[in-house]
Amino acid sequence: MSHRLDHVSIRVRDIALSTQFYIDVFGWPIVRTSGDPVTGQWLAIGGSDTLHLNQDDMAGTAVTKDNHLAISVAAFDDFLARLSGIGITYYNWPNTPDTIGHHPAGFRQVYIRDPDGYWVEINDHAQS
Repeated sequence: MSHRLDHVSIRVRDIALSTQFYIDVFGWPIVRTSGDPVTGQWLAIGGSDTLHLNQDDMAGTAVTKDNHLAISVAAFDDFLARLSGIGITYYNWPNTPDTIGHHPAGFRQVYIRDPDGYWVEINDHAQS
């Protein structure tokens, strides 16, 4: 039996704001839109994997650092410089600003927050 991740779906308050965040930070293009007015966007992460943003009431949605999306980037240091250049602060796991964390498995990692407070881990895991 073969498996692969197809998409991750998150609830957001403002579809336009969240979509623009992920485009600005990661460069992920929109591959599908739903609703009139728009209430859903699918952004291409890579291959056929997508992030699905759904605009809806977030009451009752728990957002914690333990529940996060993790993205591995090839040019980790360049990516961190890009984050700083667009005014996004990154954190290590204990929440120290502009500090790189080190996973026990040997890769580097940082965390950023999207407009709805979701944590996104950025690491060099696949490259280490």
